[in-house]
Amino acid sequence: DEADFDRTAAALAAGRDYLDSLDVALLDEKALEALGIAVSAKTLGVTPDDKVNQVHREFVEMTVDKVTALVDVVAKSSQTRVPRARIKQLVRYGIEAGDIDVGRVKDSLLAEVRT
Repeated sequence: DEADFDRTAAALAAGRDYLDSLDVALLDEKALEALGIAVSAKTLGVTPDDKVNQVHREFVEMTVDKVTALVDVVAKSSQTRVPRARIKQLVRYGIEAGDIDVGRVKDSLLAEVRT
């Protein structure tokens, strides 16, 4: 849903050095399965938001052919660009709500969020 999307976008952006727009591709799980692309069981992500980290997944057992097929799936997927200004709002909200651990956010990004 939209709240999960926003929180995930904020978490990903909060792991960067500086604020910038974020491009997101929403992938169809069934399309991945049809290509034989396996998704791992839960593996911890590395964002400053522990809840988002809990739902992290990785592609496993990738081959050159599967990577090529994945590129095609991404190219045909629903893609969204979250503008820099919206990312700033989302990160600021995540920090204020306590979702984002400010101690794990780089000072350079924090300076931009706080201005």
